[in-house]
Amino acid sequence: KLVDEELGKWLSDQSINGQNALGLRIASANGQVTGFGIGAANETAFVPWAPDRPDYVALESWLASDSPKIMTGSKTQLKIARDSGLEVRGIAYDTILAGWLLKPGTKAETLESQVEYYLGETLQQSDPNQLVPETEPASPATEAWYSLRLAAYLSEKLDAGSLSVLETIEMPLVPVLATMERTGITVNRGILGRLTTSLGENHASRTLSTRR
Repeated sequence: KLVDEELGKWLSDQSINGQNALGLRIASANGQVTGFGIGAANETAFVPWAPDRPDYVALESWLASDSPKIMTGSKTQLKIARDSGLEVRGIAYDTILAGWLLKPGTKAETLESQVEYYLGETLQQSDPNQLVPETEPASPATEAWYSLRLAAYLSEKLDAGSLSVLETIEMPLVPVLATMERTGITVNRGILGRLTTSLGENHASRTLSTRR
């Protein structure tokens, strides 16, 4: 485990002062953050987390910074982080969204399925049916490292247009959608009712015109 000062230096060195993206995996239990897996090209780190601890200044500063982070399934993890009182910014790439842009219309992917399909490797998992699993699952740090590798692979396969959609549309929407899903949205019933009536009348008019 890296202490706060060591972690701060490690993050700065691995990201080259916040310029290079690092992989990030948020570990959780019962809807609360338990730790962070961070992956660089050749090194990884796992940082256990608990609320109201004074030795997470460097970690929380990096999480809340614009230093680019690569994740897999970022929206779900972002909501868990916020539920734990943490802000995560700088989410620059989500391999699930990149995979969807590469293969639109396919079934929902997971980190495990992406690692197998795109990298031809098997991400170690424990058997949920075993009371005492014989195999330990991959650590969050290893998962973060795989997210980093997947991003490099997928970026080479996506065309320029798809990459632009990912960077300018899909990724900026992640924190917006996370906020909407956590807090809900306000609906004006009057306006919604009038819109429904208008759409119904337009549909009826078009149907009548077609029959004539």
